[in-house]
Amino acid sequence: MAPYKLVLIGAGSTVFTQRLVADIILAGEAHRWELALVDIDPVTLDAVNRLVGKMLTAKNVNIQVTATTDRREVLKGAHFVVTTIAVGGRRGWQRDIEIPRKYGIYQPVGDTAMPGGFRARCG
Repeated sequence: MAPYKLVLIGAGSTVFTQRLVADIILAGEAHRWELALVDIDPVTLDAVNRLVGKMLTAKNVNIQVTATTDRREVLKGAHFVVTTIAVGGRRGWQRDIEIPRKYGIYQPVGDTAMPGGFRARCG
């Protein structure tokens, strides 16, 4: 059976990418996956690609990994596509935290849940 191709757009989100790869490794079926890392920042992409390589080497896992700044290059044949992008950059993230805090709501991350996440989706 051919491996499932997973394209991760926004792979420069280091924590998300690291945890996703760790989950694939821990699931014990790494041989069933092919991974394509995509990010618009080539410097960040290179750093994440090296991190993923170190993770795979440390666990003696063989997953084909491609890293590119051109999503079109790897989308063909993808079984799954995950996007993890930061809309608004650091300023947007900061507002997701600061606006709820102004009203006494403290949250660690506001991009997907709680008041900061709702603001990001609705406003």
